[in-house]
Amino acid sequence: MFARFGFGAPGLNVVGITLDKRGQAWYTLSRLQMLDVDVRMAEKLKHLRAVEGQLRGLGRPLTKTEVTRLMRAEVGEGLSLPYLSQIEAGKRPHLTAKTRAVLARFFRVHPSYLVDDPEGFEESIRSAVEPVPADIGEWLSRRAEEQRDDPDLYEALLRLAAQPDPRGVLLAVGRALAAAPSRPDGAQEVADAGR
Repeated sequence: MFARFGFGAPGLNVVGITLDKRGQAWYTLSRLQMLDVDVRMAEKLKHLRAVEGQLRGLGRPLTKTEVTRLMRAEVGEGLSLPYLSQIEAGKRPHLTAKTRAVLARFFRVHPSYLVDDPEGFEESIRSAVEPVPADIGEWLSRRAEEQRDDPDLYEALLRLAAQPDPRGVLLAVGRALAAAPSRPDGAQEVADAGR
């Protein structure tokens, strides 16, 4: 089950909730919008306190005191207030696996969310594959550039790309090839048919 919703609090964007097999809710959070700064775990915890406060209908972030009290009541274990404060202040950048697991269970996020983003981290995926051009003439021009080592092929592709209807020309060549006899000099017959 997946529900989409959002909250109006500034900087707060919960984009969904997923329920697991046990009915446990897991929040889907958007990446914090920071100006070209990697998101640190301390900022993520502040963000999670804000989300949790909104989800509980408080209209404000949970205080650290509320987090420690609720964590013990709901999860059965928790962190001390000074320790949580040190984590949020960035003085404890590395958590133990147990601390990360307790925080993840309380905030209902995956434990891997509770780490600093590595230097240069980007949420989006970039690809070295160039986008497919909508125009076949543009596509042919790009392929021509790849064939610069073969001047005849390069020129032929550029001439084809410059045609008013390069698709129509390619289809005509395809039809001519289909009609040509299957023999070594068939290419010459196709060339003659195009004239």
